[in-house]
Amino acid sequence: MDKTETKIVYCYDSNGLYTGQKTLDYTDRSPISGTWQLPANTTETTPPKAKDGYNRVWNGTAWGYEEISTSNEEEEELTLNDAKTAKLLSLSSLAATAYTSGFSSSATGSVLWYDSDTNTQHDITDAVLLAIASTEQFSTLYPSGIIIRAKASRDAEDCTKVKYIHTATQVITLGTDMRTMLSAIKTKVWEYQEQIYACMTVKEVEAITMSF
Repeated sequence: MDKTETKIVYCYDSNGLYTGQKTLDYTDRSPISGTWQLPANTTETTPPKAKDGYNRVWNGTAWGYEEISTSNEEEEELTLNDAKTAKLLSLSSLAATAYTSGFSSSATGSVLWYDSDTNTQHDITDAVLLAIASTEQFSTLYPSGIIIRAKASRDAEDCTKVKYIHTATQVITLGTDMRTMLSAIKTKVWEYQEQIYACMTVKEVEAITMSF
């Protein structure tokens, strides 16, 4: 065995990416047969020449090229996801405000603006369920009708709210108007969500304007 003889092999990492070459010496040969014993993740096959924008990759039988993902592309993808997340959070906040900002109804015969905070929504829903279930029981509990406060318009000061008496029929109408408002907001939320999910760039996300 010629102890001065060497051999060049080509190295790659666990993903097959070319990492350089290595020179073997006589200690890398079998002491019995004299054949070369290649270290793990090496090959005798010469890789192709370096190519801008590409990695040289060993696939187990041959070398090939794999396009390098630039850091800018990765950052853009991360930024796009962040932009979508931020826009969705903003949408949730706007919708939450809209759900509780009140609604208009002409249940009493005149257009009035009613509260729609969570407690009021529950109170109106309970009254509607009672009115639908038993008009007689509703009339027994509220002989003159149930009192619900409202103001003349959305922009009117809260201090101008007045107590209005609502019959069972008027309560049912009021509940219908409230559900219509809630459904309209939910539909808008879904539409905005679809727009956000469909965006391919940060600019597209930022260009979406939302209002309720």
